[in-house]
Amino acid sequence: MKFNLNMNTRILLFLLMSFALFSCKNKVETTETKKEETQQTTAATAAPVEALPLPPLEKLEYLFENCTHIDYVFYDLPFSMSMDDQGSIQRTLAHISTSVAPEKADCKPMGRIFFDVETSTELEAEFFFSPGCVYFIFYEDGKKKYSSFMTPDAVKYMNNYLAQANSQRQQLMQK
Repeated sequence: MKFNLNMNTRILLFLLMSFALFSCKNKVETTETKKEETQQTTAATAAPVEALPLPPLEKLEYLFENCTHIDYVFYDLPFSMSMDDQGSIQRTLAHISTSVAPEKADCKPMGRIFFDVETSTELEAEFFFSPGCVYFIFYEDGKKKYSSFMTPDAVKYMNNYLAQANSQRQQLMQK
């Protein structure tokens, strides 16, 4: 089978093939450019966030031995929590993990904890407790100074406490 193509048909065929090749090359370049932009955006977003250091062990040991009172103040909940039992205080101090926690911009603090020795607040922290946000940011002289994740026991404790507090609140409202 032999094709006899006149000159106009050959030129038209050449132009169509050139156009098709140019279109394919342009799509590949556009796709590659988009991939590069996405990778750059992802790299910028995934940049490591510097975390504050852990609270000094000496400070935590001091509180473990001498803390007389802990207060939890919740920002948006109609209750608070206080403890003055030495065992409860020591268990609460054990909720501070040995891993630093980078502060996340999309996390909102649930409240503040005050660790008191007699009448003096020796350490205070904001606590973050929501999905993906379970950590403490500790303050010294009103400035962020230390950070720590909550331990798994702390997460269980907070979930249990919040469930009990909400249950009691609902019972009171039904009366």
